[in-house]
Amino acid sequence: ELFISQRKALSKIFLPNGAVVSLPTSSGKTLIAEIAILQCMTDFPDSKVLYLTPFRSLAYEIESSLGKTFEPINIKVSQLYGNGSFNRIDKSIIEDSQILIATPEKTKVILRANDAITNQIKLIIIDEGHLLDIKDRQVRNELFIEELRKYIQNNDGKIILMSAVLPNVADIS
Repeated sequence: ELFISQRKALSKIFLPNGAVVSLPTSSGKTLIAEIAILQCMTDFPDSKVLYLTPFRSLAYEIESSLGKTFEPINIKVSQLYGNGSFNRIDKSIIEDSQILIATPEKTKVILRANDAITNQIKLIIIDEGHLLDIKDRQVRNELFIEELRKYIQNNDGKIILMSAVLPNVADIS
């Protein structure tokens, strides 16, 4: 059974242009992400989902959690490791997986080295979205998110930004 806050968030994630979901810690944001991913994979089985996390440690947790949900139904989940290069292993992971989990830095390298993936992405989930800030890394990430918005608009996809602590949800939406 879903919490009331999760039910309210569902109506947002089903919007065609995406959403900003702000729910407290341990209130089920991952389940909301899973439902959005399932909808995307059902509607666009040949597409890719990009799940951005600010830290590798969180990427590992998300890979484990999503793997338990999606691998039994033959949807492959993989994390892209590292941050500065694109190699044959990355290429193989991208080709074999429908759900890709990475930090923004690794994602930038992948997208710039592999044009084909930019056309396949139909859903981008940005976890810990409150980490958009005035600090150098956060400003670069915010600019990168604008770049991702262009890819998503070209693919008729959507972005879902999730956070536990967003004081300005309406502004970010």
